[in-house]
Amino acid sequence: MPLVRMIDLLSIFGDEVVKVRRATADYGASREIAKAGRSPILIEDVDQKGPVLSNLLTEKHRALKLLGFDDEERFFNAFLNSMKSHQALKELPLDNSGLIKWHSNDCGALPILKYYEKDAGRYVTSSVVLARWPDTALVNASIHRMLYLGDNKFALRMVEGRHLHQIYSKNKEMNKDTEVCVLIGALPHVLLAAATQISEDYSELEMAGSLMGKQLEVVYPDGSEIPSPAETEFLLKGKLRKDLSAREWMTDILGTYDIPRDQPVLEVEELYAKENPIYHAILPAGYEHKFLMGFPAEVKIREALKERGIVFKEINLTAGSGGWLHCVVSICKMRDIDGKEVIITALKAHKSLKGVVVVDEDIDPGVYEDVDFAFATRFQGDGVMFFRGVRGSSLDPSSDQEKLLTNKWGVDLTLPLGSSKARFEKARIP
Repeated sequence: MPLVRMIDLLSIFGDEVVKVRRATADYGASREIAKAGRSPILIEDVDQKGPVLSNLLTEKHRALKLLGFDDEERFFNAFLNSMKSHQALKELPLDNSGLIKWHSNDCGALPILKYYEKDAGRYVTSSVVLARWPDTALVNASIHRMLYLGDNKFALRMVEGRHLHQIYSKNKEMNKDTEVCVLIGALPHVLLAAATQISEDYSELEMAGSLMGKQLEVVYPDGSEIPSPAETEFLLKGKLRKDLSAREWMTDILGTYDIPRDQPVLEVEELYAKENPIYHAILPAGYEHKFLMGFPAEVKIREALKERGIVFKEINLTAGSGGWLHCVVSICKMRDIDGKEVIITALKAHKSLKGVVVVDEDIDPGVYEDVDFAFATRFQGDGVMFFRGVRGSSLDPSSDQEKLLTNKWGVDLTLPLGSSKARFEKARIP
């Protein structure tokens, strides 16, 4: 069976794809991606360095389509099961993968973009970084932004305490660099797995294989012990230097500028690419960024609500909060305590969540006007919950950035059981 390419995925969306002839790497491409909204976009040429694709995964229905699911519930169940999967990988000879080693490891030939005015420079934003745990054979896969420093070097942002940072720290304690491989243009099942925080007892690569329902085909770049998915447009082999760092900062999920930090330098040793590769760019704070961050959190919230026996209809991690800090949940209310139960359960399931709104099943949590209607017609203040000084998200600029403490809240806008719904029903034109 032939390996899937990015161009194959674009054909699934047909006329939905926005096509742009050319754009510049500095701001031009990011303007076009932002203008396309949630629609997939292909920029055919960026600074004569090749095509750029973006907005591949911006909504649930696109993810279902790309991963071959026709039912949302089946997709969520498959996703949950894949998070604890030991699906074996299938090794493919490098010569059979279509990946060709470039003569130079100078990454300046890639169409790396500068997105916002005050970003530190040009960034790779779809980069899936693969690294082995020092004491096991398991491979961690996670998405990290990479500031291009010139030639073959990047400053790679790692969130402190997360798995890649743990791997890097353990190697550094042993006076070792950290060998990595980096995918640019990975396929959706790999991206979703890499965006999900799972136990270190499992590998995101195995999760990706389980999600697609077959063994993930992998290759080993020359001299590398890291299995890397063969279905990628670009593959970089290199090392995170234990003794070299560089300052980086860029726009984060909320559309605000992150603080400058010294981060480890990635030194690329080999660069592979498919024939006529398509570069995948994720607009920071764009819909694809928010979906990849928010979807795994939504899965956790759904699972927790089910365990509590709460009958819910839909969950929306709101775009204005980066698909990360606020959510609206519509429920089929069975008990008077259900609204407050949802608030507590959601905040526990997704630790970065700051605010929860609970609405009745007649309210669409993804439509602001519907939620506003619920506030206007069903809020009297008795459904408010407030939690002071609890652990929050570093992405919230109003939180205590040193202690990572914040205030959290929930609002139950559901009608009391036994209420006459006639006064609250929205008029509809048949």
